[in-house]
Amino acid sequence: MIKRTLFIFLIALFLLKTAGAADYIVIYNATSTTTITSGWTNPTYAYASDNLRTYTSTSGAEQEYSGYGINIPSGATINKVWVGLEGYTTDAAYEELYVKIYDGTAWYTKIVTDYSSETLQWIDFTTSTTWTPAKVNSIKTRIYYYYSGGGGGCFPDNTLILVVLNSTHFGLKFPYEIRPGKDYAVIFHPKYGFLHALIEEVIEHTGTWELVKITVNKNVQILNYTLSWKDTLILTSNHLIFSPSYNTKIPAGELKIGDKLIDYSLGMLKEVEIVDIEKYDFEGKVYDIKLEEEYQLPDSGLIAISFSKEQIELLNNFFGYSWRIFRYLNGIGYAIVKVTYYVDWLPVRINYTIQECIRANPSISIIPENQEGNPGQTLTYTVNVTNNDNAVCGASPFNLSGSELSRNTW
Repeated sequence: MIKRTLFIFLIALFLLKTAGAADYIVIYNATSTTTITSGWTNPTYAYASDNLRTYTSTSGAEQEYSGYGINIPSGATINKVWVGLEGYTTDAAYEELYVKIYDGTAWYTKIVTDYSSETLQWIDFTTSTTWTPAKVNSIKTRIYYYYSGGGGGCFPDNTLILVVLNSTHFGLKFPYEIRPGKDYAVIFHPKYGFLHALIEEVIEHTGTWELVKITVNKNVQILNYTLSWKDTLILTSNHLIFSPSYNTKIPAGELKIGDKLIDYSLGMLKEVEIVDIEKYDFEGKVYDIKLEEEYQLPDSGLIAISFSKEQIELLNNFFGYSWRIFRYLNGIGYAIVKVTYYVDWLPVRINYTIQECIRANPSISIIPENQEGNPGQTLTYTVNVTNNDNAVCGASPFNLSGSELSRNTW
């Protein structure tokens, strides 16, 4: 049998393999901003980390940022999405900063961790939605500031609040005697001391309330004599009150005998111990005293004292109104300290993967490897050509040509 010329019919099969990828982590800066609710000063200062800061002390202030210039290819895989917040707050208690992110259809919100010195933190929004390049390319962000202040709870009508009367005197007023927008309460803050805070509103509530009557031991040394007595304070059970025992405010209803409170008597500031707590239901009016928002300070508190109606009547009979008027004492300050949040930078950071085109030599196989035939007979072979480039490369052309194959046996 003589083997001379073979006519070969080629059947090419192109198979794609996926191999190789480039992983990117890119930080994007905002270039545009829109005010949603006013309150942020110099909002463009959040575009870059440059020690120029936008800031607010206004609860409800909200600012939107856009123009991040994100342009991730449609075939990319989104691995991680963060919003960065570089900033700090002057006092973290009772306030919160929210960061929001927009994916083109919906907003997602997370609370920022508060720091007292400037710190860059990355808030992870990866699991907030199923991120795609289209969603990432549509990203906007917002910062929203909320300050809850130190309020909460109410005073019954036999509670006296320490207020400013004029430039030389302060006095005690019942809640219903206070003039909102005109009267300043004397408040105490463990960090800033005594301050004046404008009373913005006195809200009267009528109903049935659980009241907490707190009794403390008090004593004052005058010359060689020690004066000792008991004072009481009556509050609704949800009223927040500062206690050194916890170094924060807690609801009055959670206080226990033996806990400490801050007392101010005869110009002296000291801790006093709770010796008795009584809870009872009360039907009537209670008063919620709201301080102007910018004067609210975490852990601050109004200076108040409660008397029974009989005690008030007795004091009035002996002293008239004068028992409620005092001259200014050392340590009562005029300073107003605002709680402020500062933001230096609000970037977006994206981790994504793009498959890269990696070329490789094709693999070739001929089936069958061996055939025999008569002279002039046509033999058919299947040639499989496997494209070993990865999927990103797409299709590649291959030029196949036949040549005379000879072996010693032919």
